[in-house]
Amino acid sequence: MIELDDILDEKNANVITVPSGSPIQEAARLLADHEIGIVVVIDANDAVCGVLSERDITAGVAKLGAAIADKTADDLMTSPVISITSTDSVIEILVLMKDHHIRHLPVIDDGALVGMLSLRDIQTAWLNALDKECDLLRRVEAA
Repeated sequence: MIELDDILDEKNANVITVPSGSPIQEAARLLADHEIGIVVVIDANDAVCGVLSERDITAGVAKLGAAIADKTADDLMTSPVISITSTDSVIEILVLMKDHHIRHLPVIDDGALVGMLSLRDIQTAWLNALDKECDLLRRVEAA
């Protein structure tokens, strides 16, 4: 069984964040520079107050046109944030992602942001686990 802690241990623990009130261009630049699809919006106390995705920005451009340049991350972010804890099961997380049509979830333990989990992270861990199992079965069969 795949454990969330194992997935998070394999990832870079550095979660890209943007301060609340940041211009939308700053948030978009972070997405582009880090080649990621979502940033976490944090307040002055480093508490998570929202998430801003490429999809949020695209919807903002479609709705606001050039006026989007005057907006902040807070204006377009998704809030309240759907999040998980490091003790949640991978199955629970997959159901949450499916039910809410989301691909990224902040991992928050005791109010602190400790990671970001993507659907791709789960897929990679699952495929790696299957590879290991196949290798083990091949070795048993060959013995």
